[in-house]
Amino acid sequence: MQGDSEQQSARELRLSRNTARRHLELPEPDRRERWPRRWLVFDSVQPRLEDLLGDWSE
Repeated sequence: MQGDSEQQSARELRLSRNTARRHLELPEPDRRERWPRRWLVFDSVQPRLEDLLGDWSE
C-alpha cells in the first residue's frame, strides 16, 4: 500500500475513499475491541430444535 494513491488503496481494501483517507491519516492503526457475536435467533429457538431433533431420531 505504500506509495499507492488513496484511491488505489481504497479500491484494494474495498473501502470508500473517505474511509481509506481517514485511516491513512491516523498516526497508528485504529484498534477497536469487538463485541463477541451471539446467535440471538439460534439461542431463542435452540431448545425447540433439540426437542424436534430428539423426536425425529426416536
